[in-house]
Amino acid sequence: MYVRHPDNPNLWAFTSRSDDVVVLSNGYKISPLDTEALISTHHEIEGCLLIGSGKPQAGLLIELKDPSERNNELFDSIWAMVERANNSTFQKTRVQRDCIAFAEADKPFIPTNKRTVKLRATLELYTYMVVLSI
Repeated sequence: MYVRHPDNPNLWAFTSRSDDVVVLSNGYKISPLDTEALISTHHEIEGCLLIGSGKPQAGLLIELKDPSERNNELFDSIWAMVERANNSTFQKTRVQRDCIAFAEADKPFIPTNKRTVKLRATLELYTYMVVLSI
């Protein structure tokens, strides 16, 4: 996606890819990059994806560094990070506590060469979870 230069209408600046935007079924658009970056700073999180395109509610798919450590205390500390991220978004685009799912140990996120997540390929692994949890 590009934005027009504020002073020169012949110049454009690259801002993001169109598939970097989550469009909810209610028409609200969410740029997941800031939310994912903030939540991924949690010391137990390997990566996270903001999901929900075509759904009424946004959700998170989280990959833990050590999936065997998943417990209520860890979830509460992750939820605190989600609440911080939610504070910078519109009410209708916030992630609800019951819309958070965890990646399975035997299905890690698929990385790109740049060590980011291959969004489509990873979501294909979790299609059933995305449909059920949101």
